[in-house]
Formats: sequence, C-alpha cells, structure tokens
Amino acid sequence: MSEIGFEVGNTYENEKGIYEVLSIDERSDTMVIKWESGEEATTAIDLQRRIIERIRYEREAASAENRPKRRKVPSTRGAKFDGFRKTDFSGGVAGTTWRTQKALGGAVTTLLNSDSPQINSWAVSRMPEVHWMDATRRGRDDNRLQAKLFVRLDKDYLYYGFYVERSNEKSQVKDDWNGFVEWLSDVKNESWLKKIVAEYDLRIYDMKDDARPFDGQVKVGDRSCRLGNGGDAKDVESLAGFLKQLPDTTRVDLQIAKITGKSDTIARGDKIAGDISGLFDILMPLYKASTLHANGDVHK
Repeated sequence: MSEIGFEVGNTYENEKGIYEVLSIDERSDTMVIKWESGEEATTAIDLQRRIIERIRYEREAASAENRPKRRKVPSTRGAKFDGFRKTDFSGGVAGTTWRTQKALGGAVTTLLNSDSPQINSWAVSRMPEVHWMDATRRGRDDNRLQAKLFVRLDKDYLYYGFYVERSNEKSQVKDDWNGFVEWLSDVKNESWLKKIVAEYDLRIYDMKDDARPFDGQVKVGDRSCRLGNGGDAKDVESLAGFLKQLPDTTRVDLQIAKITGKSDTIARGDKIAGDISGLFDILMPLYKASTLHANGDVHK
C-alpha cells in the first residue's frame, strides 16, 4: 500500500465528506482543509491519511462481500488433524502433534475464506498455542507485537479468536495496537463488534492474570461482556474509550475469543477446525484493520 500524499488544491475525503487542502505546514505535520460546506479546520496530516486508508479498506471489504467466493482447492496440509485428544489438554506441548502446519495449522488455513490475506500458521515455541498471521509480515522486528489470530489450550479449555498486544515500553512499535484502537473508535465498528461478541458468546479479556487496570465490562444489549480476570467490574460503555484511557505504562494482551470446555472440544472431532476458521473469518475485519500497513507503510 503506497503512502497517501496530500497536495494543496487537491481534494480528498473523510467521514464528513469531500474537502480541499488549503495549506500544509510540514513543521507541525498539519494542514488546513475546507469542506464543500465551507467549514474549515486544521488537522493532523497523518490522521487524515489513516482515515482515507480506513475508508478504502471498508469499501474494498464491502465490495468483497458482494463477490462470489472462490472455492479453495483441497489441501493435504490439514489431512492429519482429526480433532483434539485428552492428552492435548495437559498445559504443555510434550507428546502433542496438533500444533503443526500438517495438523490444525493447515486444516484451519485451508478452510479460511479465499479473500483473507496470505495467512499461515506458526506454533508458539514450547507453548500449547498456534498463531495465524499474514506471511508477508513474518520476520519483522515487531513480530511479537503484531496482531494475530490464535488457538490456545490449557488443562481445561480451548481458546480461539483475535489477539493484539500493546507494550508498556514507549520505544516499542505499537502500530497494530494503534490500528485496532483507531478502527474500534468508529462507533459503527464498535457496535458491530459488540453484536458479534453477543451473537457468538465471545469473551474480551486481558490474557495475563497479574494485576492490571483492565477490569470492567462492556454492555452488549441486555448482557455484559467481562473485561479482566478479577476485581469489581464497572460498566464500560465504549471499549475504545476504555482502552484509550489506559496508562502508557500498562501492558495489554487483549484477546477476543471463544472459550469451549475440554469435553465439548474433544467431542467436535475434526469439525473444530471449521469452527475455528469460521470465527477467524468473522473476526478478519479486526485483523485487517490492525495490519493496514502490512506492506511496510508503517504508521509512526
């Protein structure tokens, strides 16, 4: 994705409509813009660039929804996965085979919608966890903090969904986190996410159990979705607002996930791969919004 450049006299578009660039101040990275209504404003150049990228993405996504889906050619990568076993729920990886690209990794990847990015899977070293990410982004310096789709097991449950982290170190890149929060700041997007959370009985939580200022709950219709793992919860009307007010020194390991018990998971057999890929497809807008700069146009 090439970087969007602004020029005085040219017209562009944001949520309020078409506007003309009247002047650009490179020292402050701001510009003065004027809408067709006559209203003028001074705005950050990078903010307007991100808005245009989001509008383009949303239009492309809407167009993709109306295109006939291409049928994927069956792959042998997932042929060996026939479901989880009791021994997989040990809290470790010794003796397990489900994490490989020839097992669950390949099975889920093969079933993903053909309009998805170049997604592939990687097992997390020495952990009962697999991440799915855009293969073109693999190996970058910020690999650990990149948004991802994930599957994780512990002794009692299977967790799968969307995962994005924010470092507590100011020097570390937060592009994917910022992209996710910016996308979520659109009221329409947060409303969509709340609907999905309610419809599929998902959970929004900080993965770590240590004390963090992450307790609360997001209202979803007549029920609430819990944030955090303990303490007295307070209603959070806006998840985006809640995340924005967290101190810069707060590390966040945000997961939006489906959680199923061991016996139910095992009973699904190899069909669990379809359950996982189906939810990944549903949550793909979160992943795409967090990785708009996948081709190197990194937001600073």
